[in-house]
Amino acid sequence: MLDIARWRWSGPDVHEYLSGQISAPVPLSGGRFALLLDPRGTIVSWLWLDAFGDDVIISAPVALAESVEQRLRRFRIRVAASDERVVDERWEDDQILRVSAPTAEVLAEGLLASGLERRFFDASVVLNRGCYPGQEMVERADSRGVVAPLVHRHGRGNADGIQDWLHGNGDGKVLNVFAVGDVYVVARRSVDLSGCPAWSPIP
Repeated sequence: MLDIARWRWSGPDVHEYLSGQISAPVPLSGGRFALLLDPRGTIVSWLWLDAFGDDVIISAPVALAESVEQRLRRFRIRVAASDERVVDERWEDDQILRVSAPTAEVLAEGLLASGLERRFFDASVVLNRGCYPGQEMVERADSRGVVAPLVHRHGRGNADGIQDWLHGNGDGKVLNVFAVGDVYVVARRSVDLSGCPAWSPIP
């Protein structure tokens, strides 16, 4: 289970303003993932966006709520867009695991967008679009195939066995273990998890 903070953003400028703050444009309707980054391309939080005309519901892990609020409001000057905190939710694990969204513990390690598992990067980043904080770093790393110093991996296996293997084979750690054997690992880019007998990637 994951506790989720939620905000309602409203107003005629809400799509333009929010799209200039996050890694993907806000849809006119429907939902999608996006990243909130700092100027260095480090992930502040992932976001889930639900758009209903001029209203957008933004969801993010409760543990990251304060940072999300501060960063999204930072550049809201002379903009017809307002926000309010609405009722928090609790999500089942499979709502996050379906695209390998990184946990708050993973993001606390200072994870760059380029260190994300590719399936979640593709689900939350739209390349070759207008400016947003961290955009230049994200585009440069992707175009050059740069691998971040820390990489995020989501797979299945025995958490204790993976942790023991990491201690002997590189600087990494298991950061979270969900039901049904799902495991999140953050490790140095030099660590090859394919050599770990307790680990298997999710296809």
